[in-house]
Amino acid sequence: MNRRTLFIFISFILIPILAVLFLEFALYLAGTETTYESRDPFLGFESVVSLFEKVQQDGEEVYRTRSSKLEWFNLQEFQARKPVNGYRVFCFGGSTTFGRPYIYKTSYSNWFQVLLQDLMPRKKVEVINVGGVSYASYRIVNLMQEMSGYDPDLFIVYSGHNEFLENRTYQDILETPESVMKLRQALNNLRTYSLIREKWLALKNKDMDSAKQKFEMSREVAPILDQSMGLDRYNRELFQHKAVLDHFETNMQRMIGIAQQNDIDILFIVPPSNEKDFSPFKSQLSELTPQDKNKWIMHYERGRFDLDDENINSAMESFAKAISIDSAYADLRFRNGTCLFTTGDYHAAKREFTAAIDLDVAPLRATSEIQGVVRQTCGEQDVACIDLVKILENQCARNYNHTILGKEYFLDHAHPTIAVHQLIAEKLAAESIKRKIIEPEKDWQNVPRQALYDSVMSTVDTIYYAMRDLNLAKVLDWAGKHAEAVPFILKAAEQLPDHPEAQYMRGLVYVEKKKYDLAQRDFQRAIALDSTYAKAYNALGSVYEKTDRLDRALRMFKEAIRLQPDSDQAYYNLGNTIYQQGKIKQAEQAYLQALEFNPNYSKAMNNLGVIYLTTGRLDRAEEAFHRTLDMNPANHNAIANLGIIYFQKGQKERARQMFRQALTIDPGDAFSAGWLKRLGSE
Repeated sequence: MNRRTLFIFISFILIPILAVLFLEFALYLAGTETTYESRDPFLGFESVVSLFEKVQQDGEEVYRTRSSKLEWFNLQEFQARKPVNGYRVFCFGGSTTFGRPYIYKTSYSNWFQVLLQDLMPRKKVEVINVGGVSYASYRIVNLMQEMSGYDPDLFIVYSGHNEFLENRTYQDILETPESVMKLRQALNNLRTYSLIREKWLALKNKDMDSAKQKFEMSREVAPILDQSMGLDRYNRELFQHKAVLDHFETNMQRMIGIAQQNDIDILFIVPPSNEKDFSPFKSQLSELTPQDKNKWIMHYERGRFDLDDENINSAMESFAKAISIDSAYADLRFRNGTCLFTTGDYHAAKREFTAAIDLDVAPLRATSEIQGVVRQTCGEQDVACIDLVKILENQCARNYNHTILGKEYFLDHAHPTIAVHQLIAEKLAAESIKRKIIEPEKDWQNVPRQALYDSVMSTVDTIYYAMRDLNLAKVLDWAGKHAEAVPFILKAAEQLPDHPEAQYMRGLVYVEKKKYDLAQRDFQRAIALDSTYAKAYNALGSVYEKTDRLDRALRMFKEAIRLQPDSDQAYYNLGNTIYQQGKIKQAEQAYLQALEFNPNYSKAMNNLGVIYLTTGRLDRAEEAFHRTLDMNPANHNAIANLGIIYFQKGQKERARQMFRQALTIDPGDAFSAGWLKRLGSE
């Protein structure tokens, strides 16, 4: 290549690159943001209302948590103008940062405030807790953008448990080739490209979010588990899982970018999970042949039976055979881990417990992949990171000769004990000193930690612990761990006689135990404490319905609907009661109304099918029962009802198949057994 050719080559290649670099630098100085800095590349959001509002207090302007946000956040206040000697910290995260099952008083944020104030007595230290219940990283980014305007010195982020909590779709990513996605990611990190793209969209009158075809998230959290048949909505979707992890990594990078752009120190915490003392939320088999599936079920059920009887070696043999067929069932790995832990094989047990969390189809606690993303991103960006997983594992090894985290450190699946919150604060203080994030006025070793902790704990009363029990019960019940929730419900109701929700929840326990007189007492007590408590009216109506006081039941259900007009459960219960009174048409309307508010209400759909069946509308009944099974494949009543329809249509062999299928789900189903006997004699 001669000099002229080389000069032309360099001109065409190097000059444009230098021009882009110059323009990038100029845009950086001008404060132009990249697409990743200014908006979420995965999601759009409905109009986000700020967490804090400015109010007057004693003649001074302060920021205070909006009352509309107190369902998700602690009440926090701080001065609108930071004091000259002020040091301001914001702690971000989900319910762990919030302090659940307590509140912020015993959260790591408050312990960090206590330690920092002792370390820097001449400073006015403010550690503000902005932990939002059920908040995931993509919502924390929005919070961080707001907090960056309140003159902060340090951001602390404890996030990773809630990434799979809400329904999200990544259809745009799914339909885009990986090579194009990587190019788009690279371009979105350039200020030049981001500015040109935004101006082009503005000229075309296109909204950025709609142009990117992003999934629009609600203004506030809408957990999947809050929806009817919540756990049933979780399924193993490998692409979705990877997209969530990619999104989490992007959100971490965006948080780091916000901090760096505003000259704010930032520190992340690797979130640990309860490994050995909390079973998976949902397990799911891989696609198996009918023969392999039957073998797997036989080994798994035999192992469960032996484990319950403490025949550990026999259980392990059965579990090993099941794992050889399909190792993807999270509960199988958890139970196998329990066996191995019992035998003292801690290394193998750790492997199984980790697999159980990672294979959980409803991963509502941080997986090893989430923890890895935090470590890797902080390492690559040279950002301060407290590896709480490793810290607790080391402590566990010293105290118990293994590294498997459990009830010694957690109150449930992910929420740490108060002692762990205190440990987090100590590690935050030590890392802040090590990284020169803070300038302590005394030696860290001379801080009277226990005395400081005791001064706070002396203000905690029995009501505080009772609220802990109530919140634990609510989390466990919400997550489908009903049996584990009952002891906490009973303790909370005993300690909180004037708390309507505690009395209501104990009433539900008594309904399960068929102690209807005690359930009635608690529901009536809840209503006396809160006359607008729609759920309590609905539950009381159910007690009246179960004890054949139908007129009273109707009054309660109608009152529940008056107080909560969109209550699908109240309309469902109303339909059941009206049906018993022989008012078929009105019952049909009640079920239809329940389904209008909740189209996935399988019980209402099944009962609507029963009405169609009893009124001779067989085709509509068949459709309703099939829709019921789409919502809940384990509804043996719907399967048996299909058997009746096929019998009435003269399809006896198909009817037999339905009744047999119902019995495989519920071997004690006398109705299906009776029909099979009848069909066998014909």
